[in-house]
Parts: sequence; structure tokens; C-alpha cells
Amino acid sequence: MSDTKVKMIQVVNQELYVFGKLISRHPDFPWLFSITDVYKACEVPLKREAKKYGKDPEITYKSKQPNTWLAKNTKESRLDAVAHEVRRRIKKYGVNCGFSSLKTDPAVAGSVNNRDLWIQVKKGGATKGIHLATQGTYVAQDLVLSYAGFLNDRLQARINSTFISVLNGYTDEITKKVEKNERIAKGTQTRKTNVELNSRLVEACGLKYVIPICVQRGINEGVFGMSATKLKKVRGIGEPFNDNLTENEVDIKNAAIALATYAVRNHEKSKLSQVEGKQIGTLYGKYARDAVTPTT
Repeated sequence: MSDTKVKMIQVVNQELYVFGKLISRHPDFPWLFSITDVYKACEVPLKREAKKYGKDPEITYKSKQPNTWLAKNTKESRLDAVAHEVRRRIKKYGVNCGFSSLKTDPAVAGSVNNRDLWIQVKKGGATKGIHLATQGTYVAQDLVLSYAGFLNDRLQARINSTFISVLNGYTDEITKKVEKNERIAKGTQTRKTNVELNSRLVEACGLKYVIPICVQRGINEGVFGMSATKLKKVRGIGEPFNDNLTENEVDIKNAAIALATYAVRNHEKSKLSQVEGKQIGTLYGKYARDAVTPTT
């Protein structure tokens, strides 16, 4: 599924757009997104794809209606699991889950039952204002992903990536600002130093029988709060990983590597476990990150 005129997924002003159309959120339950809007936004690409494969565009499009999908995806056990995840996400990220803040009492999440937590159906006419509920079905992020998969696998993957990006603070707008103000590390003296420091870490790990990648994984998780694999998915960057980080980020990693190398080399134990190696990396990754993070 593709549309050459507009991007499949965008986050603009902290709101989700699919094929250039705003996906509204419920005003009282802002963690819920309108799959009715998703359905309408995908009309043109769905019909185009159906025609491409010799299917009737109208019949194909109607078969993808939200009600058709809901009828097969409302098992109680699954919905209880979704509600549990929604409560956990709201507790960690707030009722807006990383998107534009709506004036909603956070306590509302704890006062509603499981069903109301994952789905709301708005009947009747539209209400003025882009943030106010219009007619349609609103569901939690987990079910937005499931419905997107019902429409198209690629759409599901892109929305999943977007939700992860938003929760971790990485949207197109933020990424563009970072790219404008910070150059990537590739080819810089900072990156050359990084290579040298990693070589010294490898030597130190050899002395203590630790696999270097274990310490390096800990450093990445300490500095970025996630693994390199997850960060690459969130930002859409490839290998070499350190080449595609910003110079400032590699500076922080270099400080963490130097500290971790010293800690490993001079550890009182003659042999360290892989878990201990990772713990050392995580400890000094966080230390280096916190040392340059402004406090309020």
C-alpha cells in the first residue's frame, strides 16, 4: 500500500496523520485514536491496491470497515490484556502517551472500566474543532496496530514505529531539528577516538574474560535508555551504528567507555561474569549521560 503524493505516516504538531489526514483522538480519553479516521484515510490506497490485484475496489474497501474487524477482535481475555497495558502506559507516559496534550484529568484513567479504557464509540454528528470527538470508533494504540494490520502489513509496521518514536521523544520534527544543529559522528575526530577507546575496552575485557559486546550493550542502554537495536528502529538509522549517532552522543559514549574500561581493568575480581560486565557498562553509561544532562 502506497501513495506517491503524501507520506503514509507523519507526526505533525504532535498529532498523528495517515496519508495526510488527521487521526483524531477522543477528547476525554486522549489515548484512544479513531480507527474510523484510519479507515477513511486509507480509502484511495486500498482501492488502488485492490485494482492492482484484480479485485473489486468497492467490495474490498467495504470489507475493511472497522466493525468487520471489531467483530473478530473482542475476545475478553485479549481485551483485559490490552486494558492492563493501557493502564501501564498511561502511568508511565501520561494520558496523552507522548502526543499533543489535551486538557484531561489524569485520574480518569483509573476510574473507568476495562472496556471504556480501550474503546469508545461516538455516534451522531461531528463536533467543531480538530481535537473534539467526531462520529466513529476510538481504540487504544494496541488495537490501532491490530486494525492497521487488518488493512495492510506495511501500514501496521509504520504506525508501530511511529508510536515507539513518539513515546521515546523522536518525531520527524524533533529529528530534523537535531540533524540541523548536530552533525553525525562519521568522519569526526570524536568517532576516531571512539574506535580507539573501543579497542582499549576490548583489551580490558580480555583480561577479565568478559565478552566486550556485553559491556557495550550496557553502555548503550545506560546512555540512551534502550538497546542499539531498538534505537536504530526508533530513529531509522543503519550500520555502522556509531557513525550515525550525533557527535555529541558519541562524546558521551566515549566518556562512558573510558570509565567502563578502567572499571573492568582494575576490578578486584580476576574473572567477571557477562552479567557483571553489562552492569558495569550500564552504570557508567548512565553516569556519563547524567553528567551532561541539565537538572532543574
